[in-house]
Amino acid sequence: MPEIMKYNSDFTGEVSLTATVRGYMNNNRLYIGLNEGPDMFANLTVNIDAPCPEYCAYVDTNNLSTAEEFIKDNELGEFSGFTAVSGYHEYPLYTFDPDRLREIDPDGMRCYEQINGLGAGKTEEREQDRGGR
Repeated sequence: MPEIMKYNSDFTGEVSLTATVRGYMNNNRLYIGLNEGPDMFANLTVNIDAPCPEYCAYVDTNNLSTAEEFIKDNELGEFSGFTAVSGYHEYPLYTFDPDRLREIDPDGMRCYEQINGLGAGKTEEREQDRGGR
């Protein structure tokens, strides 16, 4: 059962959301989407052309003005202290908690980690390479 998190939107008030974790198709960087029931609510992260370590992502504060509060309230990660400009907006870079993201979307995190050779995904790959021993 997906974890329900509350998001306080300036436009719609409090909304109950679930999160989807994946990698962006063009570069496998961390993607986090927010869903309201079966429907897409918003992208929490943006895929901009700026340095971005594993388990980090730029947060879409341009379209989600309270995104940083949402991250803090749900203990998803912490502000790294870095930002990057794309277009006319400056996006904060967040370091997301891998264990917390695994709680929210275990299958999505497994996929993200496997395609990037990280964490739990890397361990599972090694076990499969050894024949599951």
